This record gives sequence, structure tokens and C-alpha cells, in this order.
Amino acid sequence: MNALRLGPWLARARSLDRATFGGLLAGVLVLGAALSLGGSLRSFLDLPSLLLVLGGTLAATLVQHPLATLRDALRQARAAFVEGPLASERTLDELLELARRARRDGLPALEADLASVSDPFFQRALRLLVDGFSPELVKDVLEVEHEHEIARLEEGRAVFEHMASCAPAFGMIGTVIGLVQMLQRLDEPRAIGGGMAVALLTTLYGAVLANLICAPLGGKLGARARATEMRRLLQIEAIVAIQSGEKPSLLRERLLAHLEKDAAREPASIS
Repeated sequence: MNALRLGPWLARARSLDRATFGGLLAGVLVLGAALSLGGSLRSFLDLPSLLLVLGGTLAATLVQHPLATLRDALRQARAAFVEGPLASERTLDELLELARRARRDGLPALEADLASVSDPFFQRALRLLVDGFSPELVKDVLEVEHEHEIARLEEGRAVFEHMASCAPAFGMIGTVIGLVQMLQRLDEPRAIGGGMAVALLTTLYGAVLANLICAPLGGKLGARARATEMRRLLQIEAIVAIQSGEKPSLLRERLLAHLEKDAAREPASIS
């Protein structure tokens, strides 16, 4: 019974992107160690300062981006903690095996693969292939869906990059507010040191939020978008070639050319 309950959890754990999860954990540990070695961690905790940075960053993001875009960006951020989409030899091998089966058994034989495909885009591509639509129509439909998907991923990246630029600014705003409040209490010398410390905490919170969370996640989502774009390109090329009856050997050379061109530009996979 316990093994059955642990099964889904273990499957998710195996799919975790170790780089993202490990980097974030390492950053938190290093920051926590630095703060604790210099004094008590409690002295670095101030709820109003944290609420100002988080609330201000969120408010500024909502001013620039619709709520639906923000929700989608947060879903993408959650996906950034699992293994990214690969546009590499694995995708190439899968597509070539599909082309060999289609050439050997015919396009209708590929219908058996529809239920086992978890990628909605590729499942739709296979459905169009099996249903016998013209290569031109299949390519047009898939390219439109591909453009919409990449645009959505780029919006997610833009949201986190915007948050990364807003967080330090609201940290400085909080510091200015704290300094003004402190200067109003100059007749209380004992309150100056504590007031200065609290005023500077918003700058700390803004810098951590921007540089440890928002900016790296924005970069991660940008990398996922580029990897997804290459994978979609390979899938579209393969589907159209299979529909046109192209030989698997020729298709292999075309797909390898795309991968080599992308590798010369920048890596298209996320590990």
C-alpha cells in the first residue's frame, strides 16, 4: 500500500530538473549560512518589508501583464522544476522510427500510437497525419499552433524578467520609506539603529527576489521556449515528410541539419 502511494511521488522526483532545484536550494543555503554567521536570522526577518517588496512587485506586474498571463507564467515556472523538453537525438530517433513504420505499414498503422502520446501538439499532428489531410494543410495548421505556443512561452519569460526588474526598485522604495520614518524619530537615538536595519531589509529582499528567483526563472523559461521551438520544428518537418512519402534516410539528413544548425547557434536542450 505504501509502495503504491510512493509511486507517483518517486516518478515526479525522478523527473525533477536537478539543475534548477539544486541551484535554488544551494542559493537558499548559502544565503542562510551567510546571514546566520553574521548574527541571528531573526534580525533579518521583517514582515512589512517583505510584503512591500512582494506586493509591490506583483502589483507592478499586473499593471503591465493581464492576470491570465501571470497565472500562465506561474504554471510555466512550476514546469521549470521538471526536466525540460529535449530537441536532441531522442526526438530524432522517435521521429525516424515513426517514419519507418509509416513507410512499412502505411499511415493508418500510426493510429495505434495516438493513445500513448502525451504531447498534445504531437498528438494533434499524428491525428492530422492519420486522417489523410494534404501536407500543405498539415504544415499550415501545425505552424500556427507552434507560433501560438512559442508566443505563450515568451510571455511567461517576459513576466519573470519584468518581476526581476521591479523587485530591486521596490526594495529601494521600501528603504526610502524606512529612512523617512527613521528621520522622524531622531529624538529617539536608540531607535535609529533598528530603524536603519529595517529600512535596508527591503533592499535585501528585492535583490534576493530578483537575482535568486525571478531572473533565473525568466532565463530558464527562455531556454525552454528555444528548446520547444526546435522540437516543434523537427516534429513539423517529420510529419510533413512522412505525409509526402519521403524516405526515412533523407528525412534523417534533414533533421540532423536542423540540429547541427541549432547546436552551432546555442544548445537547444535543457538538462
